[in-house]
Amino acid sequence: MNVYLSFVLGLIDSSSVFNRAFTEGNVNVISTFAKVFGGVCQIVISAIGFGIIMASIAKNAINGLYAVNHKLFDRVNDIKKAGTDFGKGHMGTNGNGMASNMMKGLGGVLWFVCSIIPNVKAMTDFDGEQPLDAKAYFMKSIPLLCLQVFIGVFIFFGYPSQVAKYISDFGTGCFDVVLANVDPLAWVQSLPGKMTMINFASDNAPDSYGESVNKIANSMYKAVVGTYNDIEKTRRQDVATKIEEIVYEQQHSYFYDKCNDDEYKMSVYSTVTAYQPDTSKMNQTSPDGITTYAFARDVSTILESNMSTKETQGHYVYVQLTFTPKAAANESRAVTCNATITKTSSGDNGKYIILSGTGKADDSVNGVEFYANNAQGYMTVNNEDIVVSIDVQSNAANIKISATKDIGGATNISKITGLYYRDTNGKAHPINTITIGSSGEAVFAPKEATSSYSSWSWGSSPAKKVKETETNTTAPTSSDSVNLN
Repeated sequence: MNVYLSFVLGLIDSSSVFNRAFTEGNVNVISTFAKVFGGVCQIVISAIGFGIIMASIAKNAINGLYAVNHKLFDRVNDIKKAGTDFGKGHMGTNGNGMASNMMKGLGGVLWFVCSIIPNVKAMTDFDGEQPLDAKAYFMKSIPLLCLQVFIGVFIFFGYPSQVAKYISDFGTGCFDVVLANVDPLAWVQSLPGKMTMINFASDNAPDSYGESVNKIANSMYKAVVGTYNDIEKTRRQDVATKIEEIVYEQQHSYFYDKCNDDEYKMSVYSTVTAYQPDTSKMNQTSPDGITTYAFARDVSTILESNMSTKETQGHYVYVQLTFTPKAAANESRAVTCNATITKTSSGDNGKYIILSGTGKADDSVNGVEFYANNAQGYMTVNNEDIVVSIDVQSNAANIKISATKDIGGATNISKITGLYYRDTNGKAHPINTITIGSSGEAVFAPKEATSSYSSWSWGSSPAKKVKETETNTTAPTSSDSVNLN
C-alpha cells in the first residue's frame, strides 16, 4: 500500500513531464503479478535446464550401450521389427508367418529373451540407413555433450540473467557518464567554433620549413582551442595568428636547420598544462642522431584576457618536437642549397636591393627561374637582425629584397624560407642562405658541406660528385665558396 501511495503522490507532486517516476520501471508496483509470473518462469527454466542436461547424458549413454554390444541389439531390433510385422498380419503361406520362421531358427528361448529386451538401437543415432563408425561418432558426440551440458547448466543456474545484468550495468554506466559529463546546449553552441575555418600564413607552404611551421602551429592551436573551447569563433583566427608568430620565432632561433625534410622527419606533440614545464632536459641529441626540442608559452601571452572565462594565468601550452634523421637523399631529389647571387641595384634609401641569378638586370631565362611563396629571411645590420621579404621579379631571374630599414650594407641573408631555384629538370631547390656577390651568375652549393652534390651555376642542375679517387673531381673550388654558416 505504501508503494502505491508513494507512486501516486509522486505523480501528483511532479511538475515536469520528464519526471523519472513516470518512466522508470519498478517491480514493487507489480509485485503480485511479478511473483506469479516469476514463479512460472522459474519452473519453466528449471525444467528446461534440467531436461537439457538429463537428455544429453541419456542420449550418449544409450548410444554407448548400443556400441558396447551392437550385435545383440541388432538382433533385438530385427526381432522387434519381425514382431511388428507379425502383428500387422504379414503372414506366410503356411499360416504361421515370419514370426514362426524366426522361432524355428532361433529357438523359443532366444526369441523370448530378445522380445523382452528394449529396442535400444531404435533409440540411437545408429538406427539409420547409413552405417556409422562408433569410434568416429563418439569423437564428435562427446565434445558436443560437454557443450550441451554447459548450456543446460548455464540456463538452470540463471546465468543468462547475470550476463544480462552485467551488460545492462555497462550500458547504463556508459550512458550515465555521457549524461553527467556532456552539456547538450554547450555542445551545440560549440559546433560553429569546431567548424571554424582557420588560416595560417604557412598553409600550402612549398618547402619543408614552412610545412614544419604549419604542422607545429596547427598542433598548438588544437591544444589551446581544445582546452579553451569557449573562445568565440570570430576571435580564433587571432589565436592562430599569434601561435604561428611564436612558432616562426622558435623555429628561426632554435631548430631551423632541423626542418629540412630531406634530412629529418619531424613529429609534434602539444598539450596545455596547469604548471610550467621544465623543457631544459628535453633539448638534446641522442647518439643515433635523434634530436628533441621542447618549448612552452604561458597561455596568457597567447589569449587576451577576455577571450576565455577559463583560467589562463599559470597555464602553459607545451610543445615537444622530435627530429629523426632520414637516409641520405638520392639523386632524384631536390637539394637544399646556399647561394652566391649578384647585386645589380638598390633603391629607396637602401630599403630594397635587387639580386640577379644571371648577373644582369634585364636577362630573362627559359625554364630556369627563382620561385617564391611568402618568402622571407634575416639580414644583420649593425648587430641587429632585420626581417626582409623576398619577391621574384617579372623575368623570374631577379629577386627583390625589401625591409623597413636600410639594408644596403648587408652582405648575407640567412634563415630563408619560401625561396627556390628551379633548375632545367624542373626541380625546385630550397635556398637556405644567400651571400651577396659582386658579379657573375648565381652559384649554388649544397647546404651541408658533407653533401655528395657539387656546386652548380645558374641554368644548371646539381650533379653528384665523382669519387674522390678520380682526378676529375667536381667538388666546389675556392671560387665557388658560399656561406655555410
